Amino acid sequence: MDNFIMFKLKLNLNEIHSPDIVMQKIREDNFIKTLHTEILGDINKLVGQIHEEFGNGCLILRHEFIDIEQRYGLWTISNIYLNTAYSEGMNLSPFEFVSVKQQQGKLEKASCIISEFSGCKQALNGAYLVNPYNIEEISKQIDFAITQKMHFKSDRMGIQFSFINKHSTLKWAQGFLTLLKKARKSQADS
Repeated sequence: MDNFIMFKLKLNLNEIHSPDIVMQKIREDNFIKTLHTEILGDINKLVGQIHEEFGNGCLILRHEFIDIEQRYGLWTISNIYLNTAYSEGMNLSPFEFVSVKQQQGKLEKASCIISEFSGCKQALNGAYLVNPYNIEEISKQIDFAITQKMHFKSDRMGIQFSFINKHSTLKWAQGFLTLLKKARKSQADS
């Protein structure tokens, strides 16, 4: 909900102009099921206020599952990936975003901002890290991602793609299974 408040504040202060930037929040079914009705109502109310004040085009909120093709389509038209999760495991969405930008040849236009609590932060060294509890920090990082020179964006995204290219999901799974077998053997030996 803090992201919506920050977005509305930036619109109010004319720091961003609604035709220039569209914020799209996607809440998947498994998240919605755990979200309290009261909080969901507050989020929908805030989104309604933003729509009423600035028009429907500046913020899109979807409460639905989106499949991989839809996500790839979203990554194709997006220039900033923002993840402000408070806790999660290994989220593959930022990896998808970086890969799509590489395929498009648009690394110089893209930025990846992820929560410092995200499981993928160690793998994506070129991503900007934010504390999801610090709205001002998130706001500054978005501003920086928008205004940063293209060659810096390209360098940072290149670091991320290099990791993705060298460490596939298959290699990660094989490494995990090897470590699991070692742990089991170690436990059996003791």
